[in-house]
Amino acid sequence: MKKEQENKKQSWVTVEWDYEWSGTNRAWWDKNYGKENWRLIWQLPNKESLDFDQLFALFVDSYAKYFEDNPVDALFLTNHFSYVYAYDFIYEKKEAFDPHALYDKQGKADQFYHAAINLSLVNTLGLEFKGSHPAGRGETKFWFPSQIPIERQDIIHPAIYPTLEDFYKKAQKLQIKK
Repeated sequence: MKKEQENKKQSWVTVEWDYEWSGTNRAWWDKNYGKENWRLIWQLPNKESLDFDQLFALFVDSYAKYFEDNPVDALFLTNHFSYVYAYDFIYEKKEAFDPHALYDKQGKADQFYHAAINLSLVNTLGLEFKGSHPAGRGETKFWFPSQIPIERQDIIHPAIYPTLEDFYKKAQKLQIKK
């Protein structure tokens, strides 16, 4: 909360954007802009922006809507698996529900959609994972962000960003402190 208040007081300017940099160039940004002097945001068509936690909430809402509309998919995941993970195996179930566990880690691709799946199924829809082993990338390929429509079409037009992945990649901007 304190960091969010500080960010709102400060002036930020968009300097560049290249999605391919987001997971791997944090050290370069730290060196060139200063560790606390840059941030990633996702810009809405109306020029407002989302920080990571707001983006993650959008992912959870979108997955919840998808699974609400596709209950067979939701039940398949919860009946057969103990939780979902993305690329890197997650040993602790609690980390599989933590959007920050594999986000913003130097040298790793950002991974958080699995936490959105887990939280949407358990916290939003009230389901329980009953399986004995987690579902990895191979078992969850039908639920990648590239397959999930954005829930908040009141603020994000589907013609511009039809899926979560489209929004994540195309709306992402690097900002530095002025």
